[in-house]
Amino acid sequence: MTDAPRRTISGLSPRATAQTGGVERLLKKNRPQATDAPEIVNPVAPAPTPEPTPATAPAASPREKTRPAPAVQAPTEEPKVSMSVRVHTSVRARSRAAYRATGALEADESYSDMIEKAIEAEVRRRELAYNDGKPFEANTASLPAGRPFGG
Repeated sequence: MTDAPRRTISGLSPRATAQTGGVERLLKKNRPQATDAPEIVNPVAPAPTPEPTPATAPAASPREKTRPAPAVQAPTEEPKVSMSVRVHTSVRARSRAAYRATGALEADESYSDMIEKAIEAEVRRRELAYNDGKPFEANTASLPAGRPFGG
């Protein structure tokens, strides 16, 4: 037989073991920080529409006069509180489906964020319709429990 060259088995280097354990590196604080994050572009952003001229502007309907303005974001310093409400099963299912389908497109931080925006929009609509667009005076008294009389 001829002298064959010595062959060695090579491949991946042995897995490095972390000093603090394998799970610790999954924590955000232990991950390496990216220096150049790619900019995320919304592929479904609507194209800009031209402003209507007075001759082509549609007449405002009565309903549009009470249309709520875009929701005003609450200051981030303001503390959030927990609240419980009872809604119909179908409303809950539709709201959860809407959040799953559009949460990223609407920049909702969470399901709670979407619900807060919905409440804010309804409050704003009622302020415009019933209080000349001014916020109602805050009242921390307990709301009446149960169904209203005659309801």
